[in-house]
Amino acid sequence: LRIPAVDRAGMADALALASATTTPIEVSAGDRGVAADAVTLATLLRIERVQARPGELPAVPTGAVAPTARYRYVARVDDARVRAWVEAVAAALDRRAKPAGYSVRPDGSLAVIPSTDGVRIDREALVMVALDRLARSEDAVKIITAPMVTERPAFTTEHAQRYMASMVPVAAFATSFPVDLARYTNIRVGASLFHDVVVPPGELSSFWATLGPDIAAKGLVPAGAIVDGRSDDSVVGGGLCQVSTTLFNAVARAGLEIVERHAHVYLIERYPLGLDAAVFHPSQDLRWRNDTPYPVLIRTSVTLTSVRFDLISVPTGRTVVFGDAVEKNAVPVTPDLKPDPGHAPGYSVPGRDVWRTRTVYEGGTVLHKDTFFSHYAPVWGGPAPAQ
Repeated sequence: LRIPAVDRAGMADALALASATTTPIEVSAGDRGVAADAVTLATLLRIERVQARPGELPAVPTGAVAPTARYRYVARVDDARVRAWVEAVAAALDRRAKPAGYSVRPDGSLAVIPSTDGVRIDREALVMVALDRLARSEDAVKIITAPMVTERPAFTTEHAQRYMASMVPVAAFATSFPVDLARYTNIRVGASLFHDVVVPPGELSSFWATLGPDIAAKGLVPAGAIVDGRSDDSVVGGGLCQVSTTLFNAVARAGLEIVERHAHVYLIERYPLGLDAAVFHPSQDLRWRNDTPYPVLIRTSVTLTSVRFDLISVPTGRTVVFGDAVEKNAVPVTPDLKPDPGHAPGYSVPGRDVWRTRTVYEGGTVLHKDTFFSHYAPVWGGPAPAQ
């Protein structure tokens, strides 16, 4: 009888742990659940072959031929892999709290949209439960109830009811754009994602976070945008800068804190000089904070040639003063400048640097003092056609 280098005894412990670990699991959280099959759970194991030390395996039977060296398999559940798996499971089971909101009745008055509590999986507790249960040999399917914590929204129904009677328009801004179906589509869809959004007191609002992931799935289409300094008509979501610029100007006029704002590569004359707000995912965002004690309700409206943002909140007494545009470092359009395909022949706008200041007062105190800087490159559509 010749004993192999790895015999049944050398595989027994690893086989037992592998069999226990790959038993299918169902993780539940209330009315939600996630299942993991044997193939998924097998990825949580680390198995290696090691040389057996004396006494770790049963002695070779009398008369049998022993191998030069005997080995055994060692299996273990990898903590880091379990944590990564738990994070994925928890992300699927989390249910975010939904803050209260407002709807506008036909007569213009507000109605409260109630908040709803959310559920968040306790990651660390679920890791401990998973590590314990994975190693156990149990039934055909292991049932795990995920440890959960209830999350209340930052802005509750009670908050919304408290302020509703005092909510009035505090700022508004509108911009116009040329007739273009693709551009109109993107502006309409983009603005609609801000309509009836409530930004609670203290909350940081991000343009891209509000739009959410996978903007193409929301109905946005290819349209004109600026990519690497030049116009490109094939960008999904082209035109969203019209939405961000309009929102920025409404927020700025409400005296709210501006956290992040970017200028366009070249001057777009339909926007207020030095007060445009370019966005491009993921490098350029528009972010602002509701630094008042009150909620801010955003309302939007879009026509074929315009978009408007209205902000509704409790008046704080803030006043906003914009300084005149300071223009320096003019750069003329020269014949050697490469024409931009987004502009008609004969159209040109010189480059320049522009500074705009905004001072926000509250009760005689300066609350915000901002300087918005814009560096605009020259742009043109090429020489005008011969007459």
